[in-house]
Amino acid sequence: MSGKKIGFIKMNWSGGGLENVVTTVANMMKEDMEMEPILILNEEPRGKVPACEIVNLNIGRVGNYPLKRHPVNMLRYVKQMSSYFSALKKHVVKFGLDIVVALDLETVALLKRLFKDIPVVVWIHLSLKGFWSRSGMWPFIKRGFELADAIIVLNKSMADEISELCPSVKGKTFVIYNPITIEPVSGMNRAESHRIAYIGRLSNDQKRIDRLLMAFSIFVDTHRCWKLTVIGDGPDRKMIETLITEHALNDHVELVGWHEDPWKYLANTGGVSFLALTSDFEGFPTVLCEALVNGIPVVSTDCPVGPSEIVQNKKNGLLVSFGTSEQETIDNLAKAFCVMAEERIQFKEEALRASVNKLLPSSVRNQWKEFLETLSNLGEI
Repeated sequence: MSGKKIGFIKMNWSGGGLENVVTTVANMMKEDMEMEPILILNEEPRGKVPACEIVNLNIGRVGNYPLKRHPVNMLRYVKQMSSYFSALKKHVVKFGLDIVVALDLETVALLKRLFKDIPVVVWIHLSLKGFWSRSGMWPFIKRGFELADAIIVLNKSMADEISELCPSVKGKTFVIYNPITIEPVSGMNRAESHRIAYIGRLSNDQKRIDRLLMAFSIFVDTHRCWKLTVIGDGPDRKMIETLITEHALNDHVELVGWHEDPWKYLANTGGVSFLALTSDFEGFPTVLCEALVNGIPVVSTDCPVGPSEIVQNKKNGLLVSFGTSEQETIDNLAKAFCVMAEERIQFKEEALRASVNKLLPSSVRNQWKEFLETLSNLGEI
């Protein structure tokens, strides 16, 4: 693969978990595999970016509004996408890419039309059942899967979703884990800190910070010395601030905004007892893995997909089942918080860190090498 050019194409670069993973993989390809990654975006990136050539098409944000049963929005979207692909055709085809990796699922079919003679790989980072199959873009996405030369998913659960929703693409679907590259920060695991941490985008339709706040409100009624620290930013910050006030949680919940190194921030401000994730759906939540690398136990909803392949119940954290109602789910989370706060289960830092050894860069690097060799052997590269 030495010398091969690989283009990672994404419309918006918001500096979240997906972007951090792509940065790590692109840098790994450049430094360890002697490939030439190129990042192609629509707008100026936010947060960490790979140490490679970055192409900004200056198209601005595409989409980010509802499409299902919104014909006017659909027409607007088609017009924006037309401009986007005109810019790709004008600026990107000339780079002579050997491989294209599509990070926006709805663009795959059009990318394959644009790059007919080179492999187009789609890299999925979210649950199909939890999000994509319910979106207005699902017909385009499904067609893209059929046209793509290969599909990368982050875990076996995602592969099972693909097999169920698009059986015809099962044979070209590959599991490659997200690598965990952070170095443990000393002073992180402090049970006596009486602090729960949430780290992630403030996007309630997926992350369900409202559910986190409801569960914490129940929990803190009997654990008054505990606090919740919310690290991140996003479109629903105002709504979250309102909920905090409505439930009289101002003395117990702090919104500290986005931090480039949230683990260092937590260590410098007293450490943390455990991390909570209360999402409706995920892909492979890197934040859980990073917490475990830092020796911090985790509490997560058993949402599709990813947490069940990271959280070993009662060994490195607690996996919380969804109830038959939203209130039951909230109650289940509050009970889990109580179990953690009252230290009814003892966790050893060494065991927490060891539980994510399969995600170390050396293991993931080998997975990428095997995948690229398979593409080459099939005559795709």
